[in-house]
Amino acid sequence: MGPVAGYLVRAPGEPSFYLAGDTVWYPELAAAVAPLAPDVVVTHSGGAVWGENRELILMDDTQTAAACQALPNSFFVAVHLEALDHCTTSRRRLRSTLENVCPDRFGIPADGEIISLNLI
Repeated sequence: MGPVAGYLVRAPGEPSFYLAGDTVWYPELAAAVAPLAPDVVVTHSGGAVWGENRELILMDDTQTAAACQALPNSFFVAVHLEALDHCTTSRRRLRSTLENVCPDRFGIPADGEIISLNLI
């Protein structure tokens, strides 16, 4: 797997939005995102694994919790769950983990669900 890129969207008078995309949580990503202080972070948190060694290629519940801890002022929306056969993290497991770390700062939408956030 090669390097990945996240995207920060900012507009005057609006909450900032960071899309982490297909990545794991690692020190260089934490260092890059922390100074941006995004209001909302969207993570792909399905815990997908790849290859014979089942290497983690998407954040799982533990890594998503670490991201929540590293960005204490951000609201997290965890997506890309239970949609692929190589995802190992269920919505139920992720919700249980995040309720212990950032209970008021996350959303886990069901397939097709729209989440509205009032952050301003």
